[in-house]
Amino acid sequence: MKSLLTCLLLIHLLPGQSLNTIRAVELSPKVNGYFIRLTLSRPIQSQDLAGWQADNQWFYLTLFQCQADTTSLLRSFQPTREIDRLDIVNSSESAQLAFRLHTQIDDFDLLPEPQSPVLNVALRFQRGDLLAALEQEKASPVQTPKSPSSETVVSPLYLRVRSVSYLTGVSLTIAGILASDNAPGVSWELPTGVSILGLTYIYDHFIHRSPARD
Repeated sequence: MKSLLTCLLLIHLLPGQSLNTIRAVELSPKVNGYFIRLTLSRPIQSQDLAGWQADNQWFYLTLFQCQADTTSLLRSFQPTREIDRLDIVNSSESAQLAFRLHTQIDDFDLLPEPQSPVLNVALRFQRGDLLAALEQEKASPVQTPKSPSSETVVSPLYLRVRSVSYLTGVSLTIAGILASDNAPGVSWELPTGVSILGLTYIYDHFIHRSPARD
């Protein structure tokens, strides 16, 4: 019995048995920075966290009493333009994550979610970098192509007259064809209808240049 208790005590004291596991990382761009979301095996406390930015543009995050699942983390890490690399170092009682940044950050917050195995790290860009990005965006605005209908305004009256002209031309043409079948010669309706159709088409497509079609 004494040997069993001793074994259980040794197992409990083995390094890494009670360590929190960091399983996944997700990057989310924000208006003034980035959001790093870490998923762990259980909730983590603020006193077990430390972060700082070095002069070489790397942001370091240390999680005490934690161990990083390197394979899972690197699989979930999706590089972005601003954060393009993740390095992981595990020690006996802590894990350190290093994120390489391309924009100097002004400040950061470590925000563990209460009663949830999630840690949010908010990185905020410096105001100068943010303003420079905004100025660059203003200097090269996105050009939105104009639709043809936005360049030419077609009068509703013109559309009605055009429709009546086409309808009149078609009606006279059909009437002329039917009259020619019942009487010798060509009735006046046929050439008149064809003329109305032709003149309406020419004016609509080549003179008025209307973009609208019924």
